[in-house]
Amino acid sequence: MSAGLRSESKAAVHTMNSIFEQEETDQVFLLDGSNAFNALNTAAALHTIRVLCPLIATYAVNTYRQPARLFITGGSELNSA
Repeated sequence: MSAGLRSESKAAVHTMNSIFEQEETDQVFLLDGSNAFNALNTAAALHTIRVLCPLIATYAVNTYRQPARLFITGGSELNSA
């Protein structure tokens, strides 16, 4: 366990709670950051976006149809699929 992790988690919970309680907040989006994009069926997700949200479909297809090139300090590269 890293130093301060409990207090950081507690601060994050309190921050999200205060955002949720604000009058102008319509919704709060919870994202599981455990490598979700690499576990996703990209073809199915892009199809669903085309059907349910055509306004952003072109952007999503152009952004996610191929693996992203992730550059690492020192000149290395990873493909995020």
